[in-house]
Amino acid sequence: MKEIALRIHKLIAFYQLSSASFADQIGVQRSSISHILSGRNKPSLDFVLKTLKAFPTLSSDWLLHGHGEIEAADSIPASSIARKKEIPKETPTITPETTPTEIHSQTSTEIDQVLILRSDGTFQHFKEQKSLNLPKK
Repeated sequence: MKEIALRIHKLIAFYQLSSASFADQIGVQRSSISHILSGRNKPSLDFVLKTLKAFPTLSSDWLLHGHGEIEAADSIPASSIARKKEIPKETPTITPETTPTEIHSQTSTEIDQVLILRSDGTFQHFKEQKSLNLPKK
């Protein structure tokens, strides 16, 4: 069941939400998100149904089993697109050799957090600038 917690984490990152705003959007207590993401609790059927209702383009097969893409491929309603934050017009070019400092120097805004998602299902989350060794402006 740890895999579904990872997919919930990926879902939150995909929509560029905080855990608190995700909880508010699906209508659950903020602590329940924390408990699920930490692995303390498993998501209930009610939690899954609320998530699918709040994100109508979310693939239930992806959420439950990890199959396919995060969103259904057929169509994305405008209301779903409006939920995502706008992507900056200038996106930095990132290669496997790019360092966090180089990424930081290519962007015009401060980096709040970095999430590294690996193909084996693991991830690494960096929240503070000092853990990224980024220069402060």
